[in-house]
Amino acid sequence: MSFVFKIIDCCCFALWIAVLFLNKILHWCYLGIMFILFAVWTSIGGIKGISKPYKKINDFFRTFYPKVKCIFVFIFDNYSFILHKISDSKKLKRCFAVVLIIVIAFFIYPPSHWGPWHLYQTGTASYYGKGFYYKKTASGDIFYPGSLTAASRTLPLGTAAKVINVKNGRVVYVEINDRGPFVKSRILDLSQRAAEKLDMIKAGTATVKIYTHIEQK
Repeated sequence: MSFVFKIIDCCCFALWIAVLFLNKILHWCYLGIMFILFAVWTSIGGIKGISKPYKKINDFFRTFYPKVKCIFVFIFDNYSFILHKISDSKKLKRCFAVVLIIVIAFFIYPPSHWGPWHLYQTGTASYYGKGFYYKKTASGDIFYPGSLTAASRTLPLGTAAKVINVKNGRVVYVEINDRGPFVKSRILDLSQRAAEKLDMIKAGTATVKIYTHIEQK
């Protein structure tokens, strides 16, 4: 049993080292971005004709920064304290590893992907994209580039749907947030990103199976 715990502790330690390494990379990326932004902002200050607004913005941030500094100091002090505590404790490393694995699992396979799934409909799907970006959908949501959404004439708005491309077996999970398609021979209008995941951009349409949590009567 002690041998098993040693293996677990080694895995937890390796995971913790990886997290610290990632933390260091993010820290240097943050410093690099801040340096670039400072250099750009300083360069803008040298442009003629914008000295007044430039000075006003600078004065605003000089007044604003002390008010929020204490909040940032509190957050970073506690963050450093937590990192130090976990580094010194095997039990905390184990707990951290379990929590991290659960978070990653939820990120890769969130509750919206969980079953049971019931076959709702089979038919032709198309996709819509650029011309509809930033416009309101039937649900009231804004249609953002890269969203995994779809339009259906019959499914309730807000429904999670699992869509499978019959030809290649590719799967995508989408939220129904709009009404359509308005071509009678089609059953679903996917966002461009969802269509890319199904590898149907070139063809424009694809035969799909739609699965939902709604059980057919």
